[in-house]
Amino acid sequence: MRATLRLLANVKPGRYLEPFAPTGLTGLTTHPSPRPTLIYLYQTTLEKLKAFPESSVYRQSTEALTRQRLNIVESVKPAGFDSWLERVKAAVAENPEAYKTALKPDGSYAAYEEKGKPSEEKDWGGESFNPQMEGAYLNEQEMEARVKEAQEEANKQLEPKLEWEPEPVLEAAQISDIEQQIGSGLIEEVIQTAQSELNLVEELAKHKVWEHQSKSSAQACECGQVALLRQLFARSDRVKGIDFHPTEPWSIIKTFELTDVPVRAGRFIARKNWIVCGSDDFQLRVYNYNTSEKIISFEAHPDYIRSIVVHPTHPFVLTASDDMTVKLWDWDKSWKCVQVFEGHSHYVMGLAINPKDSNTFASACLDRTVKIWSLGSSHPNLTLEAHEAKGVNHVDYYPHADKPYLLTTSDDRTVKVWDYTTKALIATLEGHTSNVSFACYHPELPVIISGSEDGTIKIWNANTYRLEQSLSYGLERAWCVSYQKGKQGVAMGFDDGAVVVKMGREEPAASMDGSGKIIWARHNEVVSTVIKGGDATLKDGAPLTLPIKELGSCEVYPQSLMHSPNGRFVSVCGDGEYIIYTALAWRNKAFGQALDFAWGSKDNSNDYAIRESQTSVKIFRNFKEKSGGLDVGFQAEGLCSGVLLGVKGQGGIGMFDWETGNLVRRIEVDPKEVYWSESGELVTLACEDTFYVLRYSRENYIAGVNAGEADEDGVEAAFEVVTDVTATVRTGEWVGDCFIYTTSTNRLNYLVGDQTYTISHFDQPMYLLGYLPRDGRIYLADKDLTVVSFSLSLSVVEYQTLVLRGDMESASELLPDIPKDQMNKIARFLEGQGYKDLALEVATDQEHRFELSLSLGKLDIALEIAREADIEHRWKTVGDAAMNAWDLALAEECFTHAKDLGSLLLLHSSSCNVDGLRNLAERAKELGAHNVVFSALWQLRDIDGCIDLLVQTNRVAEAPGTRTRAHLERES
Repeated sequence: MRATLRLLANVKPGRYLEPFAPTGLTGLTTHPSPRPTLIYLYQTTLEKLKAFPESSVYRQSTEALTRQRLNIVESVKPAGFDSWLERVKAAVAENPEAYKTALKPDGSYAAYEEKGKPSEEKDWGGESFNPQMEGAYLNEQEMEARVKEAQEEANKQLEPKLEWEPEPVLEAAQISDIEQQIGSGLIEEVIQTAQSELNLVEELAKHKVWEHQSKSSAQACECGQVALLRQLFARSDRVKGIDFHPTEPWSIIKTFELTDVPVRAGRFIARKNWIVCGSDDFQLRVYNYNTSEKIISFEAHPDYIRSIVVHPTHPFVLTASDDMTVKLWDWDKSWKCVQVFEGHSHYVMGLAINPKDSNTFASACLDRTVKIWSLGSSHPNLTLEAHEAKGVNHVDYYPHADKPYLLTTSDDRTVKVWDYTTKALIATLEGHTSNVSFACYHPELPVIISGSEDGTIKIWNANTYRLEQSLSYGLERAWCVSYQKGKQGVAMGFDDGAVVVKMGREEPAASMDGSGKIIWARHNEVVSTVIKGGDATLKDGAPLTLPIKELGSCEVYPQSLMHSPNGRFVSVCGDGEYIIYTALAWRNKAFGQALDFAWGSKDNSNDYAIRESQTSVKIFRNFKEKSGGLDVGFQAEGLCSGVLLGVKGQGGIGMFDWETGNLVRRIEVDPKEVYWSESGELVTLACEDTFYVLRYSRENYIAGVNAGEADEDGVEAAFEVVTDVTATVRTGEWVGDCFIYTTSTNRLNYLVGDQTYTISHFDQPMYLLGYLPRDGRIYLADKDLTVVSFSLSLSVVEYQTLVLRGDMESASELLPDIPKDQMNKIARFLEGQGYKDLALEVATDQEHRFELSLSLGKLDIALEIAREADIEHRWKTVGDAAMNAWDLALAEECFTHAKDLGSLLLLHSSSCNVDGLRNLAERAKELGAHNVVFSALWQLRDIDGCIDLLVQTNRVAEAPGTRTRAHLERES
């Protein structure tokens, strides 16, 4: 119906439609000059986008799409355009003061100059009248009146009066060509979209929204206590279906051209390397996404296919359609339809398989019901009257075993939560201002994600049903959603593209105390395990098999979980609350409202602090609030545990004294996390891409306070910089004066002084649990709490620390305590610090000792190692070193063992060693080195021997010349 009137244009000569004729869409009439209007809108949008930072993802994607559409419109020119352009240029040249000339490629952007105003104050859109930018015109009479009024007003303002020839109009085929290339409906709809985009760009530029975004280029933000990280923002045509591959990344690798009609649903069948798609031509198509091979294509329904789901274990695919049925297909039976589910009385819009019982599934229908079915049964198990006034657009199951809930959405602008066992309505989520297209539970976090035709994505707390955050990406209506099971990715499709966000953090909510007891949270369930030491067979990087014990549950969803410094208590923070439990019995000790939580140090292990808001930070001692609170002096955005209480905010961090609450020092860096050494002297500030190690002196702080040196930023002498390292710390911990940390590049490193050493590389992100001195091992876990360990001798770290301090006497006393298998590591470290003699003493690796002895000039040790190994390249190396030291006898021995005939020739000929040359000639002859034999014989003046060699090697022609040359040399 939409294209009917456009098709009528084919019978009209030279004109696609008369202006202001009905298009068939309510309130939308044909535009009188679409081409110059679109060019004006697109170029204005591009100009406005220049105000955005070049790094802005929104600018990059919008620029790309706008420029592409501008090129499409500019490439289609009406008949007579070039001659019209020449006439316009001539008119401008005759009276340049009356026109503003824009030297564009098509020359169509000339504007009248208003009397008494600078020419740059008024832009003209290239039309024969001032362009109307609303896009949608209400009726023919109103628009004709607007045109007449605009023309009259323009004529009044012209100085002098000018005749202006309008740009030629496009023909029907050209309009159709533009519509097909842009693919967003009729050209009037394209104008509407272009105007909306321009309005949005102007509004965003007006408020300079980029100044309020996070410094992170990926735009991380915080939703309640759930972190959001946008990973993809892609503009495209309308996205009606979206899905994640369970394991592969989401970078675009292939595009499949399926049909000319909309494709509404698509799913991966990962175990077959297939994709299955349903479209408005009623066809179900299956492709191999690796080879692009079409597996099958057939008519699945006699009407539009709305939804597809793939069974997690069986070879089944379920499809829902406007024919009011759901069909079950078996690909092992050549895609035979094995069952039809009938019972709905309107379009079936959505399907969802029960994750707790894959034999049942739910269907959502515009007949306002949700039906739950069992595979193999033709009748529904139950029918839920989900929404009273409007149909149901989407259905989704709660993913975990503790609640029999499902979600429904409707055009009544609500999301509803149901108990499908009792048909009880649990909650109604209200907040959207238009039809709600979808809602789903996040597979890992306690949130509900909903999307609506109002263009917003809303995030709700799945426990309290409170609205946590509303997001808008400027992509018009939201249509579809998908998530990665077991991961944090959520993808959403809109009218103008797709967005992928990462919700939550991958770092597990886990903590290990000093005895090896690990406590972690799996959703609201809390479990523990204990690492038992003494396993000498444990290999670095090998997963540990640990017994798991259930401790209990937690009333809040844990976003962070930390042991107290003495290990007696565990704090849990999440959902805007905190709870402190006893570590052994998991009994509630204290609780309250808090956005962040921080413990003190071992010296004040019962001190803790909470952040209630950006303006309220409180300190507690022995579970009682200290009077007076904490006067931060700036907006608090986070807390950090340690010897001093760290309060993050306003581009820096303030370090406060637990006892007095006074500011010790404000440091102008913005750390993500702070790590204190056990002694309280060293602290690491882990920032975005660099971490800083500082030394804290409480004595300097007290002296500065007593001397009146404390200002609004504290005492400057309280901290001094030790070193800074360019690396992104994921997790870290101090062991003595050694800082152990994992990086964003999946490495386990440790820092001693200003030297960094790598312990291991990983193939996935790993998170540090801690170091147990009794085992001499570092323990780490991945996001699924698979625990691994790596050895790190504490005596090695202490020795390295003493060496870096220059205390070589103490270091030598500690040397006997270092395990033998760590001696080579110590030798490498000493070599790096310039202590090569000491490195040679402790090294056990012969190759390393050989290199050290050569670099130190200790040829006797190198010769001994060479004799033991009896390897030619070692003999050669020692021989070269002996030559440099003018030890010719040693050099001869080494070159002889190395069979280095060339070096021996040089050595004997330089020293006129006749016996050596004669022996060399004999040995070279045995080895077939005839060039060396000839050279040795020539040095010996054995001409007959040289001639005999030439004869033996079939080089008789050179023999006379050789004798002649020898004769001439004797005469001279």
